[in-house]
Amino acid sequence: MPCGFWIAGDAAYSCSDCVIGPYSDVEARNDRRKDNFNWSQSQLRIRIEMAFGKLVGRFGVLWKPMSISYDRAAIVAMACAKLHN
Repeated sequence: MPCGFWIAGDAAYSCSDCVIGPYSDVEARNDRRKDNFNWSQSQLRIRIEMAFGKLVGRFGVLWKPMSISYDRAAIVAMACAKLHN
């Protein structure tokens, strides 16, 4: 992962240099900033899932698993996003 980029994960993922997950319920309950962060991150993940849903609904190539390399899959995903926009 290039420096300065990260992946928004949910509570199932532990935080690292590349993955940012929410604070635990106990931590967020006592700190308004952490609770606001959790809410914002949740909204971000929802929007990302909605965007992927739109792409899958529009482009049939995404309807089933692709048997191509990860590099090619990234190119296909970028092409779908560019065509959609």
